[in-house]
Amino acid sequence: RGGPFWKEAVWDALELLADSEAVAQVLPMAREAFRDSSARVRVAVMKFLAQARSQGFLFPESWRSEMIQALRDSSVDMRVLAHSFLFSVDSTAAVAEARKWIEEERSESGRVHALMMLILKARDTHAVAVLQREYDCYGAISSRSTALLALALAYQEIPSLRSYILPVLEQAAFTASPWYLRLQLVQFLRFRIQRDAAIRKLLERVKKEENHPILRKYYEALL
Repeated sequence: RGGPFWKEAVWDALELLADSEAVAQVLPMAREAFRDSSARVRVAVMKFLAQARSQGFLFPESWRSEMIQALRDSSVDMRVLAHSFLFSVDSTAAVAEARKWIEEERSESGRVHALMMLILKARDTHAVAVLQREYDCYGAISSRSTALLALALAYQEIPSLRSYILPVLEQAAFTASPWYLRLQLVQFLRFRIQRDAAIRKLLERVKKEENHPILRKYYEALL
């Protein structure tokens, strides 16, 4: 009972449950709410399930069929959350789904999610190439931010591609817009990959050549 906003609030609150028995009592209601007509409610239920899974309070395998069904949900947030959940149940199926999304997913955020998951979970070189080609064409700032982070992670995790990825990171470190995307990238490089000689050289250039007044102040303290 109650409207979607009320239901969403209830499931948001249930994420705070920190007892396995309490979560077990709620799970039957979650299965029912998983089919709610409101996408807001379905997404809230998915977030509850993800939290319960992270705490070890449910068996992901018992939700496999629901996750497969949710991959075709009308809500992109639902599809993305279901896909992330699926990796804990069937990584092979999740990787195959992500590769399908590269060809079929129309949502920008869903597409970027699939590309990032392929890089993180499968070290997929094709996903790296697609991101390099597309990252600065994404309309949403959040999508561009995620794409840059994925490319930086690919540089860190796939040494054979570093010479291929470095020019993109160099360009983004100087031209990514808005300016705080450049800061996010530089912070990641500084704290995660600074031991790499090429990255150290790039950071030295960034500190010397960046002209944005706010970034210059950050870089003086950071680099």
